[in-house]
Amino acid sequence: AALLLLALFANYQIIPSTSAAPVDCQKNTAVCLEEIMKELTQVRFGIKLLTEDITLVRSKNCAELYKSGRRISGVYTIDPDGLGAFNVYCDHTTAGGG
Repeated sequence: AALLLLALFANYQIIPSTSAAPVDCQKNTAVCLEEIMKELTQVRFGIKLLTEDITLVRSKNCAELYKSGRRISGVYTIDPDGLGAFNVYCDHTTAGGG
């Protein structure tokens, strides 16, 4: 997979995060490959964060959201029965919230 990425970027210049000067990938493949792998790691981390956030948003009800620390009134996505999520307004100020 790394060789495929390297082949795709062989004709391009990459600006490494540690340097302001672009790197010629045909002349310095090791630096290009290192930068590509760093970018791939950041993309994977971003995908992981987005996926975890989706999981956290799918609480069963407003009370569960409130207990988990989400105490600002507003629209949240809940999935009470596991059959599909939908948006609701949670009032977290009236009568103790939830």
